[in-house]
Amino acid sequence: MAQPTGSDIHVDEALSNIAIAYKNKDYIAEALFPLVPVEKQSDKYYIWTKAFWFRNQVEKRTPGDTYPEAGLELSTDEYFCDIFHLAFPIPFEDRRNQDPAVQLEETAAEFLADQFLLSREIGLAAAAFATSKWGTDRT
Repeated sequence: MAQPTGSDIHVDEALSNIAIAYKNKDYIAEALFPLVPVEKQSDKYYIWTKAFWFRNQVEKRTPGDTYPEAGLELSTDEYFCDIFHLAFPIPFEDRRNQDPAVQLEETAAEFLADQFLLSREIGLAAAAFATSKWGTDRT
């Protein structure tokens, strides 16, 4: 006499409350070079000349002496914000057909955000560790 087996009475399906993803928590670009919000794609910014801040101009004074005067130098430089882009297309049919745990829209948004963080991290490493950025040409 035939009896139903385990695979006959249960068909495996994906859990609806869990999915495993990966995220790098060790990015350092933001800590080294914090983002500065700007309103325009290009503009100027001020720079106080560094040498003036490290020059000791304090003098010993006796009663009745005049005070020595110090000053600072101010200049400007400019910035330009490049535009970067990446898409994660989700067909309408996939949105309608996905299991609840998949969460395509949320996962795509997190993936895209992480891709931009990764790109920034790689760009920072390339710029910061270029031999021309430091006082020696040692690698």
